Amino acid sequence: MTDMAYRGSASREFSIGAVLARTTDVFKSGAGRFIALAAVPALPVLLPGLVVADPRSVPWYVWLLAGLLQFFLYFLAQGASVYGAFQEMRGQRFTLAESLEKCLGRVLPLIGAAVLSALGLMLGFLVFVIPFFILAIFWCVTVPACVVERLGPIRSLGRSAELTRGARLKIFVLFLIFIVGAWVAGLVLRLVAAAIGGGMAAIWASYGLGAVWGALGSVLVTVVYYELRAAKEGIDLDQLVRVFD
Repeated sequence: MTDMAYRGSASREFSIGAVLARTTDVFKSGAGRFIALAAVPALPVLLPGLVVADPRSVPWYVWLLAGLLQFFLYFLAQGASVYGAFQEMRGQRFTLAESLEKCLGRVLPLIGAAVLSALGLMLGFLVFVIPFFILAIFWCVTVPACVVERLGPIRSLGRSAELTRGARLKIFVLFLIFIVGAWVAGLVLRLVAAAIGGGMAAIWASYGLGAVWGALGSVLVTVVYYELRAAKEGIDLDQLVRVFD
């Protein structure tokens, strides 16, 4: 795969079509590796329910530890996917080992940003539902900003809000397309799996679909970040990924 012809230009506008096209291109070129990264975070929560006959018999602290481990692994996987997506965009295949290695140095800032954003989103949801969605759009490119620009947690959130300014309605449409697609695909897959193989097949089907959609979401967020910087700052791909070299 090669980078698309419209590399960063200050006059280019942020385009829904361009984001979807590039996301599809990048995801197809490294689908197996992106899915492998996205599949790992769900394992801690999936496994306790599979190793016992009745998941309700699993002690609460096991679920708590599993949830905390999932939280840590999710942001590590998303940060690693940022590196992978940029490698694929510039026509270079990435490996799981190197993507995780590039991300390890940013684990603590990523977790810090994740905790702050989670607290903000929960507060927004409790106060009123609309602030939740507004903040989700504001902070949607926090992870790539943290990884690529080597920013701390608070600055990563601020940088995301800065980059998304002026393009938030388009970003909302993009994520609405993504969410509706995930919901439809999940509904169809669960119905088919339950009809064919029963409850356990439905569980594994949901897990597999979650990994695919999680991987696609990580690529989408990275592409949104790149397209925003290209449109707003005129930065090209080679300049942006120089931090990984």
